[in-house]
Amino acid sequence: MPLEIFSGESLKQLTSSNQIQFKSPKSNIQYEATRLPDYNKVGNIIAVTVAWRGGTYMVKMFFPTVKKPSRKEVQDQVRKVYPGSKLVTYQVSEYDSGEPIIQTR
Repeated sequence: MPLEIFSGESLKQLTSSNQIQFKSPKSNIQYEATRLPDYNKVGNIIAVTVAWRGGTYMVKMFFPTVKKPSRKEVQDQVRKVYPGSKLVTYQVSEYDSGEPIIQTR
């Protein structure tokens, strides 16, 4: 049975798979996020593909927001790690324990 957490105007559900579902009552939009068990943070893990210095790299980055980050937000964070890189693709990914993740702010 999921644990329900009431916070102000929002309703969050924490399930056993570390997935959190958030529904805004005003806009009726539903978001989904991941909770990292080792860090006790809620957000999205984004799988990012980057073109940098003639090579293509894939990294996973943790964004501490419930909604999916915009392309510009992802590009800004990627350029802190890979200066001058070009963002090829990004998508929400699952958390696999023991997998390296770059945390953003």
